[in-house]
Amino acid sequence: MRSTSGKIFMRGYVWTIASLYRVAMVAVLTAIVLTAVAYYTGVIYTGLLAALLLFGYGAAAYQVRNSGMALDFPGVDRFFQRVPCYLSIQDRDLRIIRVNRLFRQDFGQRIGEHCYKVYKGADEACPDCPVLKTFEDGQTHTTQESVITKDGRKVEIIVYTTPVKDEEGVVMGVMEMSTNITEVKQLQQEIEAKRQEYQNLFDRVPCYLSTLDREFRILRVNEQFRKEFGGKVGEFCHKIYYGRDTVCPDCHVAKTFEDGEIHSREKTVTKPDGSEARLIVYASPIHDEKGELSAVMEMATDITEIKALQDKLQETQARFQQLFEGVPCYISIQNRDLKIIDANQRFKDHFGDRPGTPCYEVYKKRSTACPECPVMMTFEDGLIHTHEEKVINSDGSSTDMLVQSSPINDENGDCTAVMEVSTDIGEVKHLQRELTYMGLTVAVMAHRIKNILMGLEGGIFVVNTGFEDGDHDTLGKGWKMIERNVGRVSAIVKDLLYCSKERQMSFELLDPGTVLCNVHELFHDRAVRDGVDLILELQNDLPDGQFDRDALHSLITNLVTNAIDACVNDSRENRTEQHRVIIKANIDHRENYRFEVSDNGPGIPGHVGESVFDDFFSTKGREGTGLGLLVANKVAAEHAGTITFESLENIGTTFRAVIPRKTAVDTK
Repeated sequence: MRSTSGKIFMRGYVWTIASLYRVAMVAVLTAIVLTAVAYYTGVIYTGLLAALLLFGYGAAAYQVRNSGMALDFPGVDRFFQRVPCYLSIQDRDLRIIRVNRLFRQDFGQRIGEHCYKVYKGADEACPDCPVLKTFEDGQTHTTQESVITKDGRKVEIIVYTTPVKDEEGVVMGVMEMSTNITEVKQLQQEIEAKRQEYQNLFDRVPCYLSTLDREFRILRVNEQFRKEFGGKVGEFCHKIYYGRDTVCPDCHVAKTFEDGEIHSREKTVTKPDGSEARLIVYASPIHDEKGELSAVMEMATDITEIKALQDKLQETQARFQQLFEGVPCYISIQNRDLKIIDANQRFKDHFGDRPGTPCYEVYKKRSTACPECPVMMTFEDGLIHTHEEKVINSDGSSTDMLVQSSPINDENGDCTAVMEVSTDIGEVKHLQRELTYMGLTVAVMAHRIKNILMGLEGGIFVVNTGFEDGDHDTLGKGWKMIERNVGRVSAIVKDLLYCSKERQMSFELLDPGTVLCNVHELFHDRAVRDGVDLILELQNDLPDGQFDRDALHSLITNLVTNAIDACVNDSRENRTEQHRVIIKANIDHRENYRFEVSDNGPGIPGHVGESVFDDFFSTKGREGTGLGLLVANKVAAEHAGTITFESLENIGTTFRAVIPRKTAVDTK
């Protein structure tokens, strides 16, 4: 068989084709096939060279047929050897007759050996052998094979077989062209792995993914989308989501197709089961290899539960805000610097809207933190603290507050802020004082009335003695004792009545100077008798105003009584100056009436302070009721005014009642 094969070439048998047309057609087909292969391998010139090879061999055969030249045409052989693919020519026994240089490089010379032995180390022909098929039908065949090189490397090749015919058209041999696609296969496998990875990622993303074309038809969906909306590839997205036949208004996908940018929106869609879902949707452009926008990927996340939680949170926040604003307390939120970071409306109306201002400045007009600050205590130990405070309102008035501080903790349990809730206990404190006054009044009055009764009994005894002895002097002395003690009882009863019930004020337009003159005349003789100079100083042209005559008379009377008694009870041994009490009335720079009663008595001890208005305070020892200053304070308050005092020990005391002129004039 080997000698027969040799004779084919040694004797000048040539590979022929029926015509050059057939050769050209084969070359073109070969070029198409190998060019397709080269498309994947990236070596496009391989197909072209192979096509040229076939065309060259065909041309050579045509020349041989007409000129009788041998196959070993030098130009053709050089071309045969340099083709960048494996070339071999095989006879009907599948023995290799001729190979090119690349074949020899990877598989060896192997002339005369069976192709299956050379390629695979096998002892018999491969199933579906393309060479045998070409021998049988004289047609070209293509297949893909795995072969082993001489150094043991496994190589993937694409095999192309074409018949070599003589002048009679008989297939004398088969030329096998094989292209190494090992790297292509590896690249294909890597691409497939990446594609599969991408597909897995695409399918397993926990949101709805779909790709849409310019007609808004669905090209591809992921598993989550198929599960919820079905795998309706080719359907319009607006049909699936809303049951619409037209594109949605303000469509975010349409915007992406228009400008190539990412767009997002929230929308509510209807699922196939009829339930509604709230989605947040992003539309992202997809470009082809030319950089043109060919599709849009829509990624939708179901936020139904999140929106439900948001709605519930907003509802809860609204209720909390309503409670925060509606609670009848003053609420502020403070940070560690004691600065107010939030407050309810009641607080803002009462103290002003001053975020970022320290609480002590807002509450008490202080420049430093308050001693025993409950907010600071809460920051230190994280506990609730309660404290009573007297705060200053935005109008300058003061209010008694019960302050409670509570911690506001973060998710880690750390105290990041403190809520301070202040309750106005002014009325409660007032009731407490009233109850205290009542209890003290009962105790003090019982004791003092007991003393007065003893004085009355003494006076009655003296009167009876005068009657029995017919002594008019003794009788008069006893009667004065009775009168004095009856007067004391009368004063006590009047003060008690004034403090124990609300008295209907009877305002009238009057000259307050006349009231002060009456008080001066009333106490003049007593002052002279007690060795006290009683001085009246009135502003010229003191304007008339609306006053309750009796109440104003009571206010000045109590202050003058206390001042004279303070001078009478002055026990200082080193006193050298004459005791004096000065009654003044004028209009100050703020257009307020100012009534002052000053004395140069021993003064009020500093530790007593403003308790002179809160508790029973008397300058007359056992002789006083202790209600005089309470009555004076109440009269000033009923005229929308205030009463204050200044006192220095061993120098004297000044009580000052200030009544707004406008209020005094406008009061009905």
